[in-house]
Order: sequence, then structure tokens, then C-alpha cells
Amino acid sequence: KSGIYLLHGSCALLNKKAVFFGDDGNSMAKTLASVECALVSNEYIGDEFCFYDESSGNVFSYDFVPIHIRECVNNHLIEKYNYKLPPSKYDPSEAGYFFNPDNLFQFVKSAKLESMYFIHFNKKLNCKKLLEREGAKAGVSVCLTSHIVKLLNPHLDRMRFSEKSDSSDQRKISAITANQVLKKFSIGSGVNKIIDSIPVYRLDLISPSEIPSLVMKS
Repeated sequence: KSGIYLLHGSCALLNKKAVFFGDDGNSMAKTLASVECALVSNEYIGDEFCFYDESSGNVFSYDFVPIHIRECVNNHLIEKYNYKLPPSKYDPSEAGYFFNPDNLFQFVKSAKLESMYFIHFNKKLNCKKLLEREGAKAGVSVCLTSHIVKLLNPHLDRMRFSEKSDSSDQRKISAITANQVLKKFSIGSGVNKIIDSIPVYRLDLISPSEIPSLVMKS
């Protein structure tokens, strides 16, 4: 009712612009993509839970929402950058590592959302701006409904906070399920606002380290 929408994805700044990496139902590496950008800028907004304000066009989060670093992400940071995670007030668990944003980067609470990306790993390198009929609306619909869907269907959530466990299995949310939630909770206007005012891209990657340069070129 306030025109503020919960997004499933992660957000960092790159060249002073807020770039968001969302869930289109089949995308990957949202946290890793945002961390790759923050390693360049040292500015971070939020992981997993971010919010979009329809009236201002801003994306925002809170400094108490931790960044979730899975073991595969930790291994990538060590192998690619020799970057070792600092100590955290959260104990490591089967699910990985957790850090408050300002434990790793400079926390930025809110910024104008400049672009949205869906990451896919393939044997090619490509950045494609999506039109509505090419998947922009379907992808953004999943991005705005994923957390609601998983609240209603806990088996679709990889991460079990209460059990401190995680799964490597992809849990896909279909466009049909997303549309059902959009109608039930009357949040379709948020989807339309984003695809009308914010460029939405699909990034095909071979390596996560390619993300910042592709984003800056888009």
C-alpha cells in the first residue's frame, strides 16, 4: 500500500550507481555479483533482502541484514583475489558465513536504482538488455514475489535460518506462481514501474570476475 516492494536479490554501488542483482527464477550468484562490484567500489547496500521505493525510485536495505557468504563464494574470493574474510560476530555454520555489511564494506542505506541484472553462467560472455516480451517482466515478477512465495512454501527456500543449514540445489519459482502472488497481493504496479523506468539486463558469464566490467559497459 505504501508503494514499497521487497526484492529478492543483492545490491551494491559501482561508479556511484546502485546496481541490483535479482532472482528471475533461474539466475545465480546474486550475492557473489554484488560482492564483486563492492570489491571495486567498497560500497554495499544489501544482500538477499532489499526494498524498492516506487515513489523515489530508490533501493534500500538495513545494516542489520547480514551478507551471506557461501563456502563456494569464500573459495572464489581466496583463489581469485587472495581475499580472506575478516572475523565476524556470527559463528560459521553449515550454511556458510554471515557478516554485517559494514564488516566488509562501507554500508550505503539507500540510493537511486540504476539497473537490474539477472546472472546466468554459460560458455559465452554477453550482456543483453531485456524488453518486456523478452523476459524482463517475467524476471522482475519473480524478483518481487520470491520471498512471499518462499514464506508460503518453505520447501522452496534453500536457506534454513532456524537450522543454520543451506542447500546447493536450485529451487525454481515459476512465472505462473509469481503471477498468482502478484494478483493476490496487488503488487503488479511495482513490476510495471521497474520495467518502465529501470533497464533490466541478462548477463551471461563464464567467470564471476567478469561482472563489474560488463555492468560498467551496459
